[in-house]
Amino acid sequence: MLLAPLDRPAYADVRREARSLYWRGWGITDIVDELERLGVRGEDGKPVPRPTIASWAKREKWKEAPPLRAAEESVLVRYQMLVAKDEKSGKDFKEIDLLGRQIERFERCRRYRDSGNEADLNPKVANRNAGPKKAKRPNLIDADMAAQLKAAFEEECFGYQGTWWANANQRTRFIQKSRQIGATWYFAREALIDALETGRNQIFLSASRRQAEIFRRYIIEFVFRVTGITLKGEHVLLDRGDDEDGKPLERPTLFFLGANYRTAQGEHGNFYYDECFWAQDFERIDEVASGMASQKRYRETYFSTPSSTGHGAYRKWSGEWFNEGKPKKDWTKIEAYSADDLRDGVLCADGIWRQRVTIEDAAGRSRWRFSTVAASMPTTNGAISIPMACARSAMARWRSVTIRRKARRAMMPRSS
Repeated sequence: MLLAPLDRPAYADVRREARSLYWRGWGITDIVDELERLGVRGEDGKPVPRPTIASWAKREKWKEAPPLRAAEESVLVRYQMLVAKDEKSGKDFKEIDLLGRQIERFERCRRYRDSGNEADLNPKVANRNAGPKKAKRPNLIDADMAAQLKAAFEEECFGYQGTWWANANQRTRFIQKSRQIGATWYFAREALIDALETGRNQIFLSASRRQAEIFRRYIIEFVFRVTGITLKGEHVLLDRGDDEDGKPLERPTLFFLGANYRTAQGEHGNFYYDECFWAQDFERIDEVASGMASQKRYRETYFSTPSSTGHGAYRKWSGEWFNEGKPKKDWTKIEAYSADDLRDGVLCADGIWRQRVTIEDAAGRSRWRFSTVAASMPTTNGAISIPMACARSAMARWRSVTIRRKARRAMMPRSS
């Protein structure tokens, strides 16, 4: 294959032309012959000898040159040839435009090779990142993540917790339980799943603000372990993503409150009252807090270890509170339900679903092992499981301290 003769100056860049021919697959001898045919001469006006071209190829490592450089050289030579023509056809102009775009691509490849930045290779990437960045949505749990959380929740539930889950839609639940059987752990997860599925707010009420934080820690740990998302906020506002039309779904909030009737109000949602048998002013707090779930779509859940029959929560558990002002024939009495009924859970006449879970029930329907001797709870007349000896001892100590304080105040001299 021979090149068409061109009008060229008296002296041309012989080395560049020889290199271009070499990268197009010409051998050293063929290059010498072609330059001779074209009348190319060196600076001394003589034909370029073969050893000279061979020396150029060896010193400049033409054979080891990267393909990109060889392609650039060929395109550039062709581009210059077309530009140098005095009379150009339409085909020439199209080829010049094509070669110009190719030279631009070569330049981008060179910049990308030096920087490693994809924006140097593709301008659209730079344009995409040039606009204002959309803020990351906090606490975002989309439908796929919610499905993962529900699957993990159902898989890790124990047998007796499965009963709670099956009765999650009861308007009011009241569960009397033994200590350390995972009730707070379970109800934290149940509330999270309900919030993600329905968009309903969840309110956690405990005997103290510190105890309410246990719910929060359980939820944060569970979500991070399953999805890798770290929930943030004192009261966690969940982002459920968008619907099919791209509109944001209802965003529920998880509230964590202490049992203070002055502050435990104003919110609305499902509410969970933890360790209600140990809260002070239960009647007043319950009257205020239960109003937060007064809408029909919300649910109430009370669960606690028992304290004493004199506590206000016992009046709600036993039905005494419901019976006030009603004929005796319409009364609800906890004694009317057998131990088996309460063990399985029973919907009572006052509309409250009640259940009693002892340490033996939990041990028999879970993977955990419990020390039933340490955690056993004696019963009083079969009505309520109460550590009565501990309660009486604590009351006796309180009365003794109160009497001593009053005696000391009586002996102190009065100021004139």
